[in-house]
Amino acid sequence: MKKILISTLLLFLIFTIPVTAEQPTEEQYQINVIDKSIKAAVSLSNLVDGASGFYVAPNYILTNEHVVAAMPKPVVYTRFGACFDNEIVATNKVKDLALIKTGCKSDDYITLADKVTQGQDSYIIGDPSKIGIMALSGIVTMIKDDKTARGIFVDASVHPGSSGSALVNSDGRLIGVVVGRNERATSLAVAIHLTDVKAFLERNGIK
Repeated sequence: MKKILISTLLLFLIFTIPVTAEQPTEEQYQINVIDKSIKAAVSLSNLVDGASGFYVAPNYILTNEHVVAAMPKPVVYTRFGACFDNEIVATNKVKDLALIKTGCKSDDYITLADKVTQGQDSYIIGDPSKIGIMALSGIVTMIKDDKTARGIFVDASVHPGSSGSALVNSDGRLIGVVVGRNERATSLAVAIHLTDVKAFLERNGIK
């Protein structure tokens, strides 16, 4: 009897298929990536103008220099509400980047990608025209990186409030910061190159 029980147990162990956690589909993965990026994004306003920004560290928000030039005391609107305890701590007019230190801490923030590649999928995360934080998908159509200029072009329409939006890859990592749209091809968004964003953040102690 014992031999029969042992044999049965061995057969059970041999033919039992281990059950593992179900892996998310590609679509669900992208939904999760976008959701996390949206949580890190903010709206900026001075009650007249509106723009976008996003957390790059728990108490630091990145946006454009031309945004803070127009609103030196911006109100930050996170998904939890308005934040008035904000200070512009660094700007670069040439690269059009600005860093805001805020008293409203966020556990959700966007980290830098390793590289940006022509043809890759991307998402613009921001608040166009005070509509609310949203994600616009587009392909990186061209990368300009030479002595005369450096920038990223994406086939996505943007609006005035899109300035300062995060441009992230399909893993939710930062590859650029939206600065506006192309004057000749208005359906193309223009973003500050990852290289310039990384250098600006590192100079200000954020990696």
